[in-house]
Amino acid sequence: LLLQATYGPTQESLHEAKSLGSAEAWVRDQIDKPASLHRAHYRQRTNGYIKTDIKHHGVRLACERGSRWNRHAFNRWRDIGKTIVEVPTGSGSYYLKVDGIARTEVSASA
Repeated sequence: LLLQATYGPTQESLHEAKSLGSAEAWVRDQIDKPASLHRAHYRQRTNGYIKTDIKHHGVRLACERGSRWNRHAFNRWRDIGKTIVEVPTGSGSYYLKVDGIARTEVSASA
């Protein structure tokens, strides 16, 4: 039961389940507990949109606390009708900005 209903049993959860006596009692006990949400875990590992150049901020690994990785730079619904501005970085590439926010960095075409 604990393998299917949790992220895996711990010694503590095994003892707790045994002390309750039945699977039904364990389920009732879980329902009566306050909800634990993924939101706090998520918020510790993401950051909000930064309205400044991305060159001032360090790169974080995908699973590192505070990282925010997207599979795309632009969003069909959020960005429709907005102007994309190219801003040279001074190192042979450009930031593509929407509403003054750098969304991605691209190489200058050859």
